Amino acid sequence: MPPAGWKNRNAAPKTRGKEKYITERKDGRFAVTIQNGKFDADKGRLVAFQSTYRTLEEARKARNKVLHDLDRGRMVICDSTTVRELLVDWGERRREAGAEHSTSINHAWITELVSDAPGETKIQKFGDLQVQKLEGRHVEMMLNSLRQKGYRPSTRAKAYRQLCSAVKEAVQRRLLPHNPLLSISVPKVPALERRTTWNSEELTRLHAAVRKSRMPTFFMVLMATGTRVGELVGARLEDYDPGNGVLRITGTAKKGGGRGRPKTESAQRDLPLPPGVRRVLADHLAAVSAACAAAGPFWGQRQTVKNETETRDRQRQASTRRYTAGWVPAPPASEPYVPLFPTGNGTPFLVRNVQREWSKILKSAGLPHRPLHETRAAWITAVLGELKVHEVQWAAGHSTPQMTLRYARNVEGRQTRAAFIGAERLGLVDTWVEETP
Repeated sequence: MPPAGWKNRNAAPKTRGKEKYITERKDGRFAVTIQNGKFDADKGRLVAFQSTYRTLEEARKARNKVLHDLDRGRMVICDSTTVRELLVDWGERRREAGAEHSTSINHAWITELVSDAPGETKIQKFGDLQVQKLEGRHVEMMLNSLRQKGYRPSTRAKAYRQLCSAVKEAVQRRLLPHNPLLSISVPKVPALERRTTWNSEELTRLHAAVRKSRMPTFFMVLMATGTRVGELVGARLEDYDPGNGVLRITGTAKKGGGRGRPKTESAQRDLPLPPGVRRVLADHLAAVSAACAAAGPFWGQRQTVKNETETRDRQRQASTRRYTAGWVPAPPASEPYVPLFPTGNGTPFLVRNVQREWSKILKSAGLPHRPLHETRAAWITAVLGELKVHEVQWAAGHSTPQMTLRYARNVEGRQTRAAFIGAERLGLVDTWVEETP
């Protein structure tokens, strides 16, 4: 609240007829000035939204939009709104629109990186800059700071895209008169390196190590179907039909346990399993049924941790310290389920535990470390040699064929084979050999 005896020097703006909050300037433009009732102690006055427009119609639309947002408690960019506040508000809007919890956490992390970058001075932060005074050189300084700190080009490009999206949305809502980022060149992300998949000898060693692991059936199904790791961890017992051997992908495992909706709508699909995989799964289900009968009522009960409430509080405090953007979204309520691949006590595996087991498998096979997601790339690469791209796209659960092709890996000898096939199909081999003297 304003201090006692304070007087508003900027009284209610002049009105043009019945157009409240709109003032016609001498140059023929129209200024919109709206006070939102928040007192800025540093400036000694009420913070106001103020912007200028060319026509009266544009001013009316901007005024109505600002009043609409104020009535619903939404942030309105004024002359003291900072970049950090803009990014936090943008992230909250995405979360309200249904963004995944992991996506919201990533938004908070990027907001932290951008806000902590240096501004115009060594003391000032980029997040403390006023949005109304944001310039292209400020963004260039922020990106250079991230580069000097060793962040990858992909991270810098992600920070730039998130900032652009927030500013562009503010311009579309007529909260900013122009977009100051149009003059900035997009950070270039280097092309993906040409990676190769496992050869036949490496696959033999890998299969032998998988059989000796704690989860042989899980990794066999993972490599035979090309599913995402979270999709198989989140697979329910009811999602597999032993009668026809079809595995239905309807959701994915979430961080910290539980199950949620799939990554995209295209991720929901039915996967017919080969006969060999079906036989291994039948043995797996029989073993799970025997373990469930032996455990009795304790099957599926998660092990309790002493002072679990205090542990959860410490974890949340650590998350708040890590993501200092001012908002840390609470994880949504996850869907409990009976997993197709349970742990020894019947509870779902955590993705990080599966990844640790994968590291042990590679070490046992004497192979260099590769992300577990490379099993999906190996499957897509193998299938692309026999099927068309759109068929592989549907089987992999991708939204676009371009995403499917990103998973294609180099196979030794395939380039030579492609050259011979191309020459043979174009009729260049026999014809030129016969005609060449």
